[in-house]
Amino acid sequence: VISARDVVGKGPVPGGGALGRADPDFVSDDGLRAPARPLPAELRTMKWQRLPGTRAEGESVAKTLASARVPRSLLLGNAARREALLGDLSADILHIATHAFYFGGPSSRLDEAQLARELMLRLPRLAGDSNRGIGYLAATGKPRPEKAAPVTPASVPSPMSGTTESFDAMQRSGIVLAGANRSGHGAITAEEVAMAPPLTNSPTVVLSACETGLGAADRGEGISGLQSAFLFRGARELVVSLWRIPDQETAELMQSFYEELV
Repeated sequence: VISARDVVGKGPVPGGGALGRADPDFVSDDGLRAPARPLPAELRTMKWQRLPGTRAEGESVAKTLASARVPRSLLLGNAARREALLGDLSADILHIATHAFYFGGPSSRLDEAQLARELMLRLPRLAGDSNRGIGYLAATGKPRPEKAAPVTPASVPSPMSGTTESFDAMQRSGIVLAGANRSGHGAITAEEVAMAPPLTNSPTVVLSACETGLGAADRGEGISGLQSAFLFRGARELVVSLWRIPDQETAELMQSFYEELV
């Protein structure tokens, strides 16, 4: 999805409801379990600061959806943890507001000019117009049908099937949830997202965090990272950021987005 018009203006949100994960308690160790797979070394010493705007964002989005009679479930603080995102999820909207990370090396991190060129190469095959600061990235590089068919993991190329560089990007990008300041045990990599159970209902996934659209460019496969992981897991549409985004202003932007969406 390249233009916000492809998401906004579709009419009421379907009846599958919405799931929200926001304002994780990064210092919590209550019931924390170590990830099954090794995490990037950088995460073991990083200390993430709380984002108060993400709580206000989650609560305001939930209130907006409630006014439209959309079923919703919002998990905050210690409840916004790995298990709450990697398990079986069924919803029409999945909203995640927290920190994100991408530890790309000099050869794999995309600067804005490189990313713009990569997107421009894909534009002739996509429905929509120009990309904006909050990017809407397409799943398969095919024109959007009049009525979108459900996206299944089998219909999207595996992000693990590309080059070594793209595979590294799947292990070195992700989001942080409750307990992330405990040796990184609350973090989730893009690799883990891709390997989690498929998302039911092919939801719209909103990654309200910094640089969630970045990754390693794999010619012919697009960009490997968080966005490709969620697409492979079954997301129909993604809302991601190509840049660092401020906490409070992003909360206000998301509120306006959902007011238009419903």
